[in-house]
Parts: sequence; structure tokens; C-alpha cells
Amino acid sequence: MKLAEKYWVLADQVVVSGSAFATNLLLARALGIAQYGIFSGLVLVQLLVLSLLQASITGLAPVLLAHIGIGEKRSYTGGLFWFHQAILTLLFVAGILLFLFADTMWTVGRNIGMAAVVGACLYFMQDYLRRWLLATQQQPKAFAIDVLTNVLQLLALAVLFFVYHLDLLIALWVVALTYIPSVALGIWWLKPGVPIAKDIRSVALLHARDGKWMLSSALLQWTAGNFYVMAAGWWLGAAALGALRLGQYIFGLLNVLLQAFETYILPKAAHLHQEPAALIRFLRKQFLQLSVLLIPVLILLAVFGKPLLHMAGGDTYTAYSYVMIGLAILYVFTLIGYPVRIALRVQLLNKFYFYGYVLATIFSVATAYFMIHFFQLWGALAGMLLAQCMLLVYWLY
Repeated sequence: MKLAEKYWVLADQVVVSGSAFATNLLLARALGIAQYGIFSGLVLVQLLVLSLLQASITGLAPVLLAHIGIGEKRSYTGGLFWFHQAILTLLFVAGILLFLFADTMWTVGRNIGMAAVVGACLYFMQDYLRRWLLATQQQPKAFAIDVLTNVLQLLALAVLFFVYHLDLLIALWVVALTYIPSVALGIWWLKPGVPIAKDIRSVALLHARDGKWMLSSALLQWTAGNFYVMAAGWWLGAAALGALRLGQYIFGLLNVLLQAFETYILPKAAHLHQEPAALIRFLRKQFLQLSVLLIPVLILLAVFGKPLLHMAGGDTYTAYSYVMIGLAILYVFTLIGYPVRIALRVQLLNKFYFYGYVLATIFSVATAYFMIHFFQLWGALAGMLLAQCMLLVYWLY
């Protein structure tokens, strides 16, 4: 059964990451390097909000479930769903108002901004459902809703690209609408019931108490990991952002293993939180198995980076092929940090998790202008690597 669970989680992550990879390759070619850069900027903002939701709600839920009695799980399930839904409603209203009444502030335009808001909220709902299904050992159902969304999304975008017409606005609406079937199916499976104020309040207090460090850490984690990326797009232009993000999506294939590792390992490791020696042995074994798979792939991506970028995006991207070398080195340190991060989370040492990202964020904000203006995109890559090293050294200490 344990082996079957692991393969379901891996298959689910293959679908999610593989489809994201294929979708971004298609959009990189269809939209051109500048419009793809704008799309990438919208996605980065979406990922910021998603990381906050995951840190305070879906990412914390598997850990809290291990500490909740069997009789309380049903009320926790319903309360958590409706608490998350209330947060999404507020985000949706805020996003629509932002683009509706402050259109002059945003170069992307009102229509594109509103399409991005609708798509983002549906994506957040779908991500909540898949993560809850995975956390409650319903891996086949999580796999099913991911297959439904990603196959529909990729097919619709491909048909429009090859047969009709595909621009940024159309692409955003296609992405948004293809989340609806899986969201509906996931809610039907979850059966959250009617909202109960007592359960919602209980969940809100519980997550506020235990999630405050994780929420702050997620904000800082996004800033530490993406400040250089956004700064590169701001100071070097949308083309540089598009090239860097395309490189990140090529490396994103490795997230099939990295995210499956974290999703599968976190609940298992949480049950060892009272046995530190056993927890360390468990994480060390999982890390060694993952390294054997990933290190050879990183070497190949660095060596053949230029032809890979050419195949992925076309001629306009090859001038930035050096980003593949920088990203390969960065991923080595990301890989090393995964078991350390999980150990901190399951031991609820969230304060130190948070402090690590404080250091990395301060470094990124303080050095980005100098590094990018003097060393261009190489400076952005070097800054991202140094921030990751600083984070890892502190965590290990």
C-alpha cells in the first residue's frame, strides 16, 4: 500500500509538472518572448498568493491532521474548506477591484488583469482540493482532477495555436475555464457540507496560531526566491524575464520529483516528530535516493542548455542559454535544502524556518540593484545562488 501511495503521488506530480512544462513551451512560442515575459510576471504574482495560501492553510493541514483526534477530523475538514473559500472570495473581490478601478496603474490592461484574477482564484481552489485529497490518502482522486484540468487545458491551447489564433488574453481565459470541471468534481468528492460558524472559527484560530510563522516565511520565501527574477524583468525587460522563466520551467521538470518528495514525505515525517533520530534517518535515506536520480539530470541540463532553449522557445531565447548553467548549480543547493526544510516543519521549528528567509530576503533586496546593473542576468543568477546558500547554512546551523 505504501508503495502504491508513493507511485500515485509521483504520477500526480508528473501530470502537474509535465503539463505546466508543455503549456509553457507552447506559450513561449505562441506569444513571443515579450508577451511570454508578461505572462510569466502574472504567474509569479499568482505563485506568491498561492504560496501564502499553502503556508497558512493547505501546507499546514497535513501536519495538523497528525495532531487532531479522529472524532474532530470531519468538523476540521468542513471548517477548513469554508475558511479557505472565504479567503478566496476576498482575494477575488480585491483582485477585480484592483484592475477595475486602478487600470491606469497596470501596463497589462484591464481585460488581461481580470482574466488573470479569475484564473488564479480557480487555480487556488483546485490546488486546495488536490492537496487535501493527497493529505488524506485519496491519491487516485487527486490524480483524476489533475488529469482532467491539465489535459483539457493543454488540448484547448494546442488547438487554438495550431488551428485558430492564440494571444495572451485568450490563453488566460482558456487556462481559467479549464479549472472549472476539476473544481466541481473535487468539491463533490470532498462533500464539505454547509458552513458551520463554530468549525470555521475553530479552524481560523488553529491556523492563525500555528501558521503565523509559516505565512511570514512563505512571503519571505517567495521574495528570497523570486525578487531577483522580478527585478531582472523590471530592470532588464520582459524578454530577460521570459528567458529566465522559460529556463526555470525546463528545470521545472525536476519538480516532478522534488514536489512529489515533499508532498509524500511530509505526512510520513510528521508521524516521526517525537523521534528525532528516526526522523533524521528517514530523511537521509529519502534524500540519497532523490540525489541519485537528480544529479545526473542537472549535469545534462547544464551541458546541453543552449540546444534545449532553442528547441523550447526558438531562436530569440538562445542568447540567454547561460541561464541553464546557473539554474543547474542553484538546483543542487535547492535539493540539499529539501530534507532540512521538512525536518524544521515537522518539528514545528517554524520560527527558525522564518528567520532563515529573513536573512535570504534581506540579502536579495540589498544586493539586487548592484548585481543586476553591473552583471546583468548573470548577476541575477549569482544573487539567487548566494541567497540560497545563506539560507541553507543558517538552517543547518
